[in-house]
Amino acid sequence: MALEAKGLCKSFSGRKVVDSLSLSVAPGQVIGLLGPNGAGKTTSFHMIIGFLAADAGDVFLDGRAISRLPFYRRGRLGVGYLPHGPWVVARARVQEHPQLVLGGTVPGG
Repeated sequence: MALEAKGLCKSFSGRKVVDSLSLSVAPGQVIGLLGPNGAGKTTSFHMIIGFLAADAGDVFLDGRAISRLPFYRRGRLGVGYLPHGPWVVARARVQEHPQLVLGGTVPGG
């Protein structure tokens, strides 16, 4: 399933934190956003997965607009995200963490 975001924008108290984000994710592709604190990375993912409503822009899954779907319905369609946090498994390699979220296990664990 192809995921696409077009022109996503979000402001908080008049401060624009995401300004016209557009991206495409091919089926099976895993992406990450890198940047300094306050750059809008988490806000961007929250808009894509439906935790947060965008002020403008749309999210599409296989060409179908899903912007109005709540996050749990997007999740049922396979749209999710792996947040940063202290839950990182020390014995797992970086590339193994997405598999853990998808229900896998760490080799040797």
